[in-house]
Amino acid sequence: MLFYSTIYVGDLYKRSLPAATTDQQQTIIDEEATRLGSRALFYAALLSLIASLVLPVFVAEAAGDPLQNQHSSWWNWVCRLPRGMQVHLVTMWATSQLVFAGCMFATLWVTSMLQLYCIVY
Repeated sequence: MLFYSTIYVGDLYKRSLPAATTDQQQTIIDEEATRLGSRALFYAALLSLIASLVLPVFVAEAAGDPLQNQHSSWWNWVCRLPRGMQVHLVTMWATSQLVFAGCMFATLWVTSMLQLYCIVY
């Protein structure tokens, strides 16, 4: 998947440029496309890291969890949110699956880097 994601972003970049007239120009375009694809995967990894650190704060604990009192720490105290801002774990998971499915479905219509940025951001 990682390889094809890099190729996908690189191909979108190459399609947005005029055709290269020399082999040297084609090599430069290919190198830049590879860099952009790698950068896109880096940003995806950063987003995943940040989400894995932030989103657990928004998940409500199960009522009557016997381990809840044993796991109280300074981190839980610092990251406390009002109960109204928290959602159930299943709701969070289902929402993330719907967002992912929507993004994957939207790739059928992406033909330029600008459209790709609009979908991701």
